[in-house]
Amino acid sequence: MYLNQLRISGRPRFFGYLALSLMFAGVALAVENRPLPSFEVQNLDGSVVNTSTWAMEGKWVLIYLEGQCGPCTHLLARLTKEQYPQLASRTIIIVAGSQPSDVKMLQKGFTDLAQASWYADPTRNAPKTLNLHGAPVTLGIQDKTIRWGISGIPPAPGLLPAVLKKWSAQ
Repeated sequence: MYLNQLRISGRPRFFGYLALSLMFAGVALAVENRPLPSFEVQNLDGSVVNTSTWAMEGKWVLIYLEGQCGPCTHLLARLTKEQYPQLASRTIIIVAGSQPSDVKMLQKGFTDLAQASWYADPTRNAPKTLNLHGAPVTLGIQDKTIRWGISGIPPAPGLLPAVLKKWSAQ
């Protein structure tokens, strides 16, 4: 099959290139197009929020992290304002195994992601419901449907920002 014939989720070329790039980088995540499932997380004030109440029209990025995870903070550090301006306000960051106060402290270290929506997941509902193994995981969501995923950190520093920039431009 030629690259220009590769289609994933009905999306030509970009997603074909994305899939091949990520497979060669060793971080592709097999994701079935499916609706974002409903699960509970906590706002930074400690109130419980169900994902079914999120208004997610258009394209979003969900970043799943674990508390006390070096690779997770390294991933966030790669997402600078210059490389990632389009989606910063359309990003959801869920930190599993952490209390809201811990997530607030983490958030303060990443001012480029200040516009993102940050949530704590002390009971680890996200990985159970989303069937995630390991962290970090980045999911591309369109109209509350999971479209693609990346597990871990791509080895090339510019790859993830490039994927996210392309995702926001589509």
